[in-house]
Amino acid sequence: MLTLQIFAFILSFSALAAFSKPTTESKRSTDDLSIMDVVTTLHSQTSLIIPEINSLVASGVATKESISPLISRVVDNLNQAHSSLVAITTPASTDTAAGVGQVMGAVVSDITTTFTNAQTVIPDLDVVLQQFAVDDATNQILVFLDDLLNDVLNFVTQVLIHLVNSLIDLGFKEILQSLGL
Repeated sequence: MLTLQIFAFILSFSALAAFSKPTTESKRSTDDLSIMDVVTTLHSQTSLIIPEINSLVASGVATKESISPLISRVVDNLNQAHSSLVAITTPASTDTAAGVGQVMGAVVSDITTTFTNAQTVIPDLDVVLQQFAVDDATNQILVFLDDLLNDVLNFVTQVLIHLVNSLIDLGFKEILQSLGL
């Protein structure tokens, strides 16, 4: 009987010790996070919101009130991406200015095209976009990306060059300035 109690004590003690040891297996840290991961995630997130805005515009029910929550989600995603980028100190070997520039250019292009279409039914949309600081949130990412990867803005500019008038109409002055347009 005493042997059984000692065995049970040793077994429970070793189980406790095994569960209290830190594991060598770690979750993905910011050291493993690449710039491309962040901008690809941002593109995926905004790609879920953009169709909702486009649907409201196409159905003729888009108003400042109906798209404001969606604009807020876009800005939240932009700010979240910026926070993730700030945690990256060194680009991953797979991060290239061309690749990141193409994806980020697509994000800004999608946002610009969608809000330009929405502006046809909401004439003072530029004021709403300023209230939500869409230009600021987007530009802070662009500037930070250019600090991490030289020439990334050149690749973003190549993607956006055909949207210069739309960027102007939407009041995205900071983006235009950063891109040298």
